[in-house]
Amino acid sequence: MTTSPSRDVDLKSVTSLLMHPIAELPEYLQSAVRVKSPPDTIAQTLDLLCPDAAVALCALNNDGRMAYRYFDSHTDGAAWARQQNVKAVYVVMNPYKKTSAGEGITAQDSTCRRWFLIDCDPVREKRSNATAWERGLARDIAAEIQAYLTSHGWPEPVECDSGNGAHLLYAIDLPNDAGSTKLLNGILKALAQFNTTSVDVDQTTGDASQLTKLYGTMVRKGPETGERPHRLSAITRIPAVLDAVPRSALHKVCAPKRAVEAEVTGQRLV
Repeated sequence: MTTSPSRDVDLKSVTSLLMHPIAELPEYLQSAVRVKSPPDTIAQTLDLLCPDAAVALCALNNDGRMAYRYFDSHTDGAAWARQQNVKAVYVVMNPYKKTSAGEGITAQDSTCRRWFLIDCDPVREKRSNATAWERGLARDIAAEIQAYLTSHGWPEPVECDSGNGAHLLYAIDLPNDAGSTKLLNGILKALAQFNTTSVDVDQTTGDASQLTKLYGTMVRKGPETGERPHRLSAITRIPAVLDAVPRSALHKVCAPKRAVEAEVTGQRLV
């Protein structure tokens, strides 16, 4: 475990993981098909999100407290995560250099933006697990959003099961500044058009220090019942090639009218 946690990786390290000859890839990366989580999904999640870098993990304890741990080794981090009997385990998605006081990673610690999370969460009672029906509704909304973004020039995302809902993880290549935060929050606001009475698109995932589930770990948000069980979070689909969303495509979703006008007039979007 490292006492001076930091992570600063180039997006090329992420994309290169998926651009080797297919035969050399781990089984779960060999094709863009839906897969069940293998036993080592936790380490594979860390390798995908945080290639060749230290990781910041966070356990949501049963009393509601968040406990952070920092690891130089993905194997050590995965081993720690497997031992946690907690509500959920998360990982910091973006590269960071820990300079802030106190526990946890802040937006100021983040060095750049490499991932953008779209979280489709079923509407249900707080501190409860989703039913199979509710999870299905969340997956349906995620599929609609993905189709919409594809129509606006976005590449394929990493698709994930959060345990209770559906996640879309898009690779991005942005600095950590006010402009990027405004852009991503604007996209989330635009995607709120997909909200229904049963599913919400989380509007809080635009922060630079955003956490996502450490896929492969158990999710125990509420008491376990036959209808609302505890479940394993999972990566369900990885594209054969993982490309970053072009900045122009980000702007088209955040401010579609302005983006179209810029294309016509040749203006630069910033």
